[in-house]
Order: sequence, then structure tokens, then C-alpha cells
Amino acid sequence: MGLIQSQDAGHIPTTITARTPPDNTTSTIEKDGSNGRSEAIANGGDSKSSSMISPQSPPSISAVTLDDAIAIRTDWNKEIYLLSALAAPTIGIQLGVVLPNFLLASQVGRLYGSLYLDGFTLANLMGNLCNLSLLQGIYTASDTLGPQAYCAQNYPQVGLLCIRGVVASAIVLVPINVILVAFFERLMVAVGENLDAARHAQDYYRIFVWALPFFVLYNVTWKFLSAQEIMMPLVLVCLFSCTCILPIGVFGFVQESWLGFVGSAWTIVLFQAAQAILLLIYLHVQQPHKVETWPGLSWRTIRQALNEPKGAFGTYMWLGLGGMLATSEWIYWESLTLLIGTMGVVPLSVHTIPTQVLMVTFMFSFGIAIALAVRLGATLPISVERARKLTVGTFVGGALLFGTMGVMMYKYRETIFSLFTEEEAVLKGAHEIWPKVCVYFFNLCIYALNMGVATGLGQQWMFGIVTVIFLWGLSLPSMYYLCVIRGGGLSTAWACITQPYIVMNAYLIVRFFFFEDWKAVQHAIRSREGIEERTSSEAVFLDNGDRAGLLGNSDSSRSNGGDVVDERTGLLMVQSGGTIIQ
Repeated sequence: MGLIQSQDAGHIPTTITARTPPDNTTSTIEKDGSNGRSEAIANGGDSKSSSMISPQSPPSISAVTLDDAIAIRTDWNKEIYLLSALAAPTIGIQLGVVLPNFLLASQVGRLYGSLYLDGFTLANLMGNLCNLSLLQGIYTASDTLGPQAYCAQNYPQVGLLCIRGVVASAIVLVPINVILVAFFERLMVAVGENLDAARHAQDYYRIFVWALPFFVLYNVTWKFLSAQEIMMPLVLVCLFSCTCILPIGVFGFVQESWLGFVGSAWTIVLFQAAQAILLLIYLHVQQPHKVETWPGLSWRTIRQALNEPKGAFGTYMWLGLGGMLATSEWIYWESLTLLIGTMGVVPLSVHTIPTQVLMVTFMFSFGIAIALAVRLGATLPISVERARKLTVGTFVGGALLFGTMGVMMYKYRETIFSLFTEEEAVLKGAHEIWPKVCVYFFNLCIYALNMGVATGLGQQWMFGIVTVIFLWGLSLPSMYYLCVIRGGGLSTAWACITQPYIVMNAYLIVRFFFFEDWKAVQHAIRSREGIEERTSSEAVFLDNGDRAGLLGNSDSSRSNGGDVVDERTGLLMVQSGGTIIQ
């Protein structure tokens, strides 16, 4: 083994081991002050000769270990680009997720009346509570494990996670939906809902349930691609489905159809099926992903996904269950809406305005949170310090963005209100609660970023327990007592909504940045993924904030003179002695 040393004024020399070049000479990486290039020097006696490979003689790239050294250019513009390249399409895709129900609710209400709209609302409420929120929690396991496996070059594991996701989804959804399909109407009547509305909801749900397999297939494929930071296929499919497939469903199945009210359910089935099938066709034809990440679908790969390595499926389910606990915040919000509905028609109408606005604006923070989780999964196995800086930068930038959005929501509140109603009583109530809505929006967005950090660190259970304690154990009972029993009304409810998020955010930020052992998380990732430990705990510091880190080969690389720059990470892979030092 050779020694790689880096020394610079103002930095303590650091030494890590690297693979010995083919000539078995000892190699050193030094910073060249004249041109900013890292120069590999073969040490022999008093003479030093450069062994940097020229651009005319590109080396062959072979599998390497984390004992190999890599010079990382800490270009935070590049890091911002990488995060934004994930966040922007994720936000767009999430907006595409909420668009169908938004449009269909409008169509059902105008065409069929309030009773059918109640049925539509009940069916979608149960769909969210018993299906989509649970699936969102399960797939946080993919957000945690997928990027880590890809970064560690355990490429087949990325595909096997898709199979685990499908199996886990089936385990959770099948028993729930057997009960709902058989007894939906009875369950709704038992909790006090109108009999006719419950019957319409059952008719809708028994069709809607056929969309769930396509929803699962689309989402596990989404996680498969996002682990590799490939988002363009998802964007293209989402755009086509929203602009072409959805209008066909709305016009053909709802407005001009003999199907009537249940045409809205068939529209959801059509939309979800189109997204899943089109995405798979795109992947089959274009193959934008790394080929090694998909081991194929057979009984052998299914058995491998469930049994190899030992405990892998159990780890996935454990993280997924913790994620489901964390997404109980979604269930809390739906329960809160039901509670406010007991206050009367006007309070519920007022509450509908912030509900619809937050449903859209929250997707910005949620998209950034998902992107942060993926980037942490790709960065943490390489460098704890880089991962922490990425997290701090995201929180600072996010706070500025969400604060600005909150101010804009307050400034243009009249325009927002006019989109929903002209009734004086509703407008008065909206004005009364809107400052609290804007404050809540900011705290909700910070909560989403904390969720992204928890997912990136694999801390879904801790995050879920905190959520349950503060929202279900403290907030909801207090709100019921103050707002319903004591008659505090909607304004008091909105004051109670915000406070637990402030406390949770404060606790989570302190926990993540002052008490969480990030190096222990890094060690656990490396052990699970079979990554060899390097001899120094941190990467080598070079001039101008550049640093040496560790990363495996990547096909998404470009030549930079004699070096190779990885497009996915922005890392400089220095060439030395006929070998790319990584």
C-alpha cells in the first residue's frame, strides 16, 4: 500500500492509504500551486518525476475500494445544482400527484352536487388514510437505502429494493383493502356519515382500488430512478399524463359519459395506469438507468430480494414501518379536518381555503426534503462533514425560501381568497386566521426538511415517535378540548395547530446537529453495504477548500484534462500511475 499525503499552509497534513500503482512505487498527491492540479509524484531517491497520465493516454477504469483516494473539489455551486436537479422535478411530480383529485373534486361538485361531492371526499379521505399515507411511509425506506447502495456500487441492490417495495406494499395494502372493499359503506355509517354519501363513496372506492397496483409500480420505479438521480423520465411521463391522459379522463369519463359519478374513479385508474406503463416503456426503450441496477425479474431475484443479504427485507420493513409512523402527520391533518367540520359549515368552508393552498405550496418543501434525503444517502458514505454542510445549507436556503413564500402568501391573501369564495362570512374568517396560516406554513416546511434529514440518516422511527407524541398525544386532544368542548372555534384551532410544529422542529434540529452521531450512521452504512473502511476518519483537505474524499466509479463522468470529473457528484478523480485514484 502506498501513502497519499496532502499538506498546505493552514492545514494539518493528513495521510490516508491508497492502492499501490502497478509499478509498486510509493505515490504522493500534492497540490500544484501553479495550475491548481493535483500531481501524482513517484518517490525514488532524490529525484521526482510526474506520473500524471496525459489526456492522450486514458487509463482503464476498474473496480476500486474506499482505500483509494479521490480529490474532491468542494464546489458548492455544483452541490446546489445537484440538489436543485433533484428537487425541481420532484416538486413538479408531486404537484402532478395532487392535480387529478383537485380537478375531479371541482367537476364532481359542479356536475353532481354536494351529496356526490361528500361521497368523493369520503372515498379519497379513506384512500389517503389507509393507502397513500402508508405507502409514502414505506417508500422512505427506499429513499434511505437506495442512494446508499448506489453510492457504494452495490448496483443490484438498487433494483432489489424495488422488489422489496412491491412486496412490502402488498403486505400492507391487501388485508386493509379486503376489509374496505367489503365493508366500506358500513364503516362510514358506523362513524356517523350520511348513508347516501357512504354508498356513493363505496361505489367510488371499489373502482379506485384498481389504481393502487399501478400507483405502487410507478412509485417503486420512481425511487429506483431517484436513487440514481435520474429524474427526466419521471418529468416527461408526468407532463404527458397531466396534459393528455388526465383531460381525456375528465372529459370522456366524467363530463360526457354514461358512467356518471363513478367516471371520476375510472379517471384515477386511467391516470395511474398510464403513468406506470409509460414510465416502464420509457425505461425499456431508452434505458437511462445504469444497467447493473436492474437484475431482472424472476423467482430467483424475488427470493434474492427477500433473503439476500440476510435480514435485508426485515431492515426495509423496519424502516418502512417507522416511515409510516412519521407519515401519521398526514393522518393527523385529515383527522383535524374532520374535527373542524364539527364546528359547522362556515368554519369548515374557511378551513378549506388554507387546506387547498397548503396542499399545493407544501409540495415545494416536500420535494426539497426528498432531494435532501437522496443527496444525504449519496454523500454520507463519502464524507460526514460534506453531508452536514449540505444539510445546514439546505436548512438556511430553505428557511429563506419558505419565509419569502409565507410573506407572499400574506401579501396576496385577497387574491388567494377570491379563488375560492365571495361569501362575506367565509372571507372574514379567512382574514382572521391567515396570519396563523402563514406562520404554520413556514413551520410545516421546516418540519418537511427535518423529515428529509431523518430519512437520509435512517431515523424514521425516532421521527415518527416524535410526531406521534406531539401531534396525537398532545395537540389533537388539546385542540378538541379547547376548540370543541370549550368552544374556542377555528381561530383557537389554528393557534393549536402551529405550536407543536414549533416545538418539534426545535427538538429535531437540536437532535440532528448536536446529538446525532453522524459518523456512527456512516459506519453502519459502510458495514451494511460492504464498503471497506479507510484509515483516516475524514477526507484529505487540499487548497482553497478542496478536499479528498472517497467514491467509487461512475459512468457519468467527463474528462478534465488528465483527470476525470464525476458529473453526478462533482468530484475530481485524480489519475496516477496508470490507475484512476478514487
